[in-house]
Amino acid sequence: MPAKNYLLLSLAILLCACGSGSALYSSVANAPSSSPPAPPAPQAAPPSEGYLRGTRALKKFLLDGEYLPLRDFEISYVRNKAAENLLPDAILNAFISTRDTKADQAWDMGWTGRDVKVGHLDDFIGTGAHGDFTVSVTFQVAPEIDHSAQQVSFGCDLAPGTQSRQILAAYNQFNDNGYHIVNNSFGGSRYNHGFCGGPERLLSEAIWTNAINDTIRDPVFRNFAGIINETTSYDENMLFVFAAGNDAEFCFGGVGACNLGAASLLKLRETEPEAGARVLFVSSISDASRDTANQTILAAYAHPAGALKNDFIVAHDDVFNAVDAIGTSCAAPRVVGAAALVRQKFPSLNGAGLKQVLLQSADDLGAQGVDEVFGHGRLNVINALSPIGGLARCNSCFFFAYCFSRPQRKRRSYSRSIFCSASTMCKPAIAIAPLMFGRVGFAR
Repeated sequence: MPAKNYLLLSLAILLCACGSGSALYSSVANAPSSSPPAPPAPQAAPPSEGYLRGTRALKKFLLDGEYLPLRDFEISYVRNKAAENLLPDAILNAFISTRDTKADQAWDMGWTGRDVKVGHLDDFIGTGAHGDFTVSVTFQVAPEIDHSAQQVSFGCDLAPGTQSRQILAAYNQFNDNGYHIVNNSFGGSRYNHGFCGGPERLLSEAIWTNAINDTIRDPVFRNFAGIINETTSYDENMLFVFAAGNDAEFCFGGVGACNLGAASLLKLRETEPEAGARVLFVSSISDASRDTANQTILAAYAHPAGALKNDFIVAHDDVFNAVDAIGTSCAAPRVVGAAALVRQKFPSLNGAGLKQVLLQSADDLGAQGVDEVFGHGRLNVINALSPIGGLARCNSCFFFAYCFSRPQRKRRSYSRSIFCSASTMCKPAIAIAPLMFGRVGFAR
């Protein structure tokens, strides 16, 4: 304190003493010999039933082996992490996918994804446990989902048509059994890494164009990428979530220029502008974006939105802990888990409506508004569960009139019609591959 302030304080005390005479002395002299006991510290409120259900379901998922047929070193890794992070009384010291989505706050409100039917189409039997890890991410967000895992094989020695038959069978299984959300952490890329032969390079324009044309003629793709019809389309209540891809350092122009499913959707929209209303592409924001001072960093490997900015959202990746595995494969299942929480709260939403809730509630990143890097922005689970206004069904479509709080931007209002179209899937005219890399064993 400056000397002047000390002088003023001393003068004030002196004046007070002079004005009150013996009263000041008396009050001190007669003060109690000991201060009253401090009030007891408030006890933390007990966890809610929803929170306990969520943590117990996640613990069961990780420890009972029903969903995770992990092998070799991965078994001990996951089980040890589960023991470290899930306490015996089911109070969560959360894994990273729970923490960075704030899913535990949703559980506390009672939203755990309970009874929402979620499918993962992935490799669950090959080397690297890619499917085990993508499913693990979704369960960290929505631990009470009704889940089905369907196999699609990745590799260079598959018999012709294997992947196409697997994808067709999986999508029919999901459709016929009333599944609501499907995770697809794989895709065809324009960049050939040479894993199965050939030079590392971008595919030629001719090869890429042929692959796109083959894809948009494929019945599986048309069943959820074309306008919905009552005879062949997959159920309108389904949402299809795709990893954007990890080749941004080799292929430029956004997800629509480098991801086969995305490129095929753009091509289809030349003749069917309302196509793809139930498809959502997910890319990764950098781990540096966990620091609140760096909120606008797209991961170097992750494709930006480009021309598909209106179908695009970003999320963190990783599986259980920071940098244990990275790639858009790990970002997509976070969005799938978030979609399950929203679907539980708003069960009348169809796939197109569910997509729009997730997009419109995202945190705006980068350039103001929807942009060609982050699309609608970063996944915000709590915003998605808290729309202000109503969600009303109309003529098999949805009309939304609501607004969401976006922390980095002023409050905005939205009012738009959502057309009930289908969504996209890629025919593997180019071999499809998982979209994760890191410690789990996949290079890309």
